[in-house]
Amino acid sequence: MKKKKKLKRRLKKNLMLVLKLSVIMALTGISGFYFLNMLINSGLNVQTHELVVGLGEAVQAADFISNYDAEKITAVFEKEPERQEGKQEVVLIVTNSYGKSKEYKETLKFVKLDDIPPVISGVREITVNIGDPVSYLEGVTAIDNIDGIIDITVEKASVNTREEGTYSIMYEACDSSGNVTQVSSVVNVKRESYSQIQLNELADKVLSQITDTNMSMAQKAYAIYQYAHTHIVYTGERLASDWDTESYMGLTNIESTGQSGGDCHTYCSVAKILLDRAGAKTIRVERRNGQPGNTHFWLLVNLGSGWYHFDAINVFDDDFECFMKTDAEVKEYSKLRKDYYDLDETVFPASPTTPFK
Repeated sequence: MKKKKKLKRRLKKNLMLVLKLSVIMALTGISGFYFLNMLINSGLNVQTHELVVGLGEAVQAADFISNYDAEKITAVFEKEPERQEGKQEVVLIVTNSYGKSKEYKETLKFVKLDDIPPVISGVREITVNIGDPVSYLEGVTAIDNIDGIIDITVEKASVNTREEGTYSIMYEACDSSGNVTQVSSVVNVKRESYSQIQLNELADKVLSQITDTNMSMAQKAYAIYQYAHTHIVYTGERLASDWDTESYMGLTNIESTGQSGGDCHTYCSVAKILLDRAGAKTIRVERRNGQPGNTHFWLLVNLGSGWYHFDAINVFDDDFECFMKTDAEVKEYSKLRKDYYDLDETVFPASPTTPFK
């Protein structure tokens, strides 16, 4: 019964429209008819475009129409799009204020949303002397699964290198999808002590004995490696509770008696001060998840061509010489000496893939 009433109303409406058009044609002629027809179809000729959206995002038919005017037209899908990755064809039905409609076909592409934040590596605690510049981004990288290597910003407003103290800093990386990663650290600003001056003088003295100005940085680094490797005897006991004193005592013992006892701290600290004074860049590395009695320290060294592993320790009777080794090379050695160079790759910079030359 309702369908019959609805059909009667539609027939009546169409009849009235025909009568009106007939009257208008009679009064105005053909030109008036075309003008009225153009008026009734106004707004239906729209410009559409392809749409790319994330799988989790809402999409409406109006999103496909350039310069969409909601007061003049409405737009709906003939059939709701399927929520699946990839391209599909959709049919849009555009209707104007006179009830006239027109169909348009367009392409909709659903893509997976990037919700994985970038990874910041190489952040570490920084220690400088009063007045020294701070290299905040040295050895620090940010890599995103979509964008690759991306920029890093450092919030360091609180740092005052003119005053001794410990200052908080924050590293931040944001990918093109808006995913943000933050990693905090600190900058220790300390006053150079008399013992530090003595240590530098002693290290410079040793360097003058084992290197010369004609050597390349690689040759100087290898001379330092040999110095620590051959003059320190592994005893399993460190010499001091702090790194600077360890360096000073190790160098003093070697210079006075020809050798020094010690453990990985001694090899690491002696090599580090000599490399630093020679102009190399160094990062101290600690074995990941090392337990008391099972820790190990070594260095990452950059001579200008990337970060390589440097460990002058002389404890195993094998042919492995850990001088400027890649990540792959120390991982391979760690199969022989289980987890010996177990490196946390989220903290330290990656080495080049090619062996050091």
